[in-house]
Amino acid sequence: MNKFKMDAAYWKQDDAVLFDEEALERIDAVEKKLQFVFSMDSGESAFFARQLEFIKSKTYDIKYPNLRAQELLPVSMEAGPGANTITYRQYNMVGQMKFIAQYAKDLPRVDIYGKEFHAFVKSMGESYGYTIQEVRNAMYANVPLQQRKANAARLAYEQAVNRNAWFADGSATYAGCMGLFYNSNITTMAAPTGLWCDGTGASLGKTPDQIIADVNVAINYVPQLTKMVESVNTILMPSIHLAYIKSTMRSTISDATIYEVLVRNHPGVSFEALNEAYAVPASTATGMSWSSTNPSILLAYDKNPDKLTLEIPQPFEQFPVQEVGLEYEIPCHARYAGVITYYPLSILLMYGI
Repeated sequence: MNKFKMDAAYWKQDDAVLFDEEALERIDAVEKKLQFVFSMDSGESAFFARQLEFIKSKTYDIKYPNLRAQELLPVSMEAGPGANTITYRQYNMVGQMKFIAQYAKDLPRVDIYGKEFHAFVKSMGESYGYTIQEVRNAMYANVPLQQRKANAARLAYEQAVNRNAWFADGSATYAGCMGLFYNSNITTMAAPTGLWCDGTGASLGKTPDQIIADVNVAINYVPQLTKMVESVNTILMPSIHLAYIKSTMRSTISDATIYEVLVRNHPGVSFEALNEAYAVPASTATGMSWSSTNPSILLAYDKNPDKLTLEIPQPFEQFPVQEVGLEYEIPCHARYAGVITYYPLSILLMYGI
């Protein structure tokens, strides 16, 4: 008996060495299986190896970036799934009071006029399905196939809404819907300094004071442009830029970062990371483009449903299972109308940061 078998098969009791015959038999069986594997060709041995493989019950699914459009933009479902068009009206006043003569009869007239604006509601669809054999296979392998496919359909919907909310440019690709980045009504401007950091978060040589000045301009420009009618309460920037200002000190003698200085100076403003704000591509439909050297953008706006809304008249819905041949199909549907900017001067897009 070799040493391996002896170590594995004996145990000691009252100074007597006793051998476990069952353990010896199990060891012999393993040796025979190993000899059999070594004698097989590569295909056969690979198949046998699968039989000895342990598969964890937990799955490690592919992870996707956070989709924040419905978190960062006010969402409206007010129109409902039956609407084909969303119309809103905007009124303005004309005329003014003037000095008049004591017996004047032609008093200056004051009046109002209104405009109508329209956004068209579009349907979005997808489906998923499975055969009866796939269901049986999933049950046999203890894999929640149906739930995973439903989750995939819901994720595809969330990705579509997020993509359209930021990048839709009114082209046929987006069924005429508009997002926020390429909205021609909002104010756009180049960053006074810009180029804060590169894609790795390394400094491009701008001083903390220059970066603070860029953000101050974005926050202060909206109230300046609208004569204090509008104000900013939300700043969006790429996550790499936000991380940079959070980790960069104001100066060598300061115990505050750039971010802390900005938060202290603008207590009512929330600074948020937006992955989509990094390297924004040009739009051929609107002709709007950004700096070729650094097309990252900063958005300053009033997060208020009175200023802008992301219109989703019908959120994601699944219809009953439909039998199609040997497959069971589940249609999925949503209604979408894009981003409506009621007061576009309350929104500033600064590019080239």
